[in-house]
Amino acid sequence: MHLVCDFDSTLFNTEKIWSEWLEILVARGVDRTHAIRQMEILNATGWTHHAHALASGIDETAVDELVKNFLAHTKSIGSELVYDDVVPFFKKNRPPHTFSILTYGNEEYQTSKILSTSLQNYFDAIRIAGPNHLKVDHLRTLLEHEATPLVFVDDSPNELNPIVDARLPIKLYRIVRPGAKHDYQHERDDVAWKRIKTIDEIIF
Repeated sequence: MHLVCDFDSTLFNTEKIWSEWLEILVARGVDRTHAIRQMEILNATGWTHHAHALASGIDETAVDELVKNFLAHTKSIGSELVYDDVVPFFKKNRPPHTFSILTYGNEEYQTSKILSTSLQNYFDAIRIAGPNHLKVDHLRTLLEHEATPLVFVDDSPNELNPIVDARLPIKLYRIVRPGAKHDYQHERDDVAWKRIKTIDEIIF
């Protein structure tokens, strides 16, 4: 089988690195609630640190250096932010199974995060969705070209619901990491998809 993996809050502890970024903004005088709201707005179009810093009110003259330093920090700790169950799972199951990443966001930033983890060697492909080509669209295209049955794991019901509604023939898992953004119950848990806590609960 071929497993398509979301990245943020599925393989990678995005909440931890986001919290560090938020605290940096707050330390520079940004209102916490305002920064969180701007993050939510920008997520719809492809969030970046640069856009978020500006939208949060950081002076334009300080943004480039601030972002440069934080991205260097993210790169240096990327492998530490991979959940502990991820690498053992890939090592155990490849082969016979294959894997790819399907994430959402700004292409440059998402790619840099993935490369910082050194996980890329486990994946046949890295696909990055955006507002004009959603995850469900990528999966529909993949079904047209992939003979192997597909499994998809994501943390967000917002990404899983369109796949269910489109009736795509894909086995679905929703992974809920403790403290993650989507750590809540959903009416379709264990109905339209299997809810899991760790990636090694996936059954091929």
